[in-house]
Amino acid sequence: LVIDDIEMIYNKRLAEIRIDGMKIPEFNPNVRNYEMACVSADNMPVVTATAQSPNATVRIEQPCRSNDYTACITVTHDDGEWVYFVSFKSFILSDFHTENHSFQNLSGIGGK
Repeated sequence: LVIDDIEMIYNKRLAEIRIDGMKIPEFNPNVRNYEMACVSADNMPVVTATAQSPNATVRIEQPCRSNDYTACITVTHDDGEWVYFVSFKSFILSDFHTENHSFQNLSGIGGK
């Protein structure tokens, strides 16, 4: 075996994305864009993520007004990075009242 015969493969994919501790249903590490409905833009949930590789670094920009309520999750490994986006869209429920935020309709919207 010669060292030139070895191809290094660095995994820059996520194992999961969580919103306030809850896994995104049907998460697919190859889908990089997710959209999520939330009750209030004033109280955004916390986004966390776990990389598939223990050697990868995960950096998360939390959703806020200045980034149009879109969390940006960057997974970095030796040969580059892979970026995921979770966009939050608020909606109104006339019969739903809470002091805490709530979310519904987690779904991948495709893309790479």
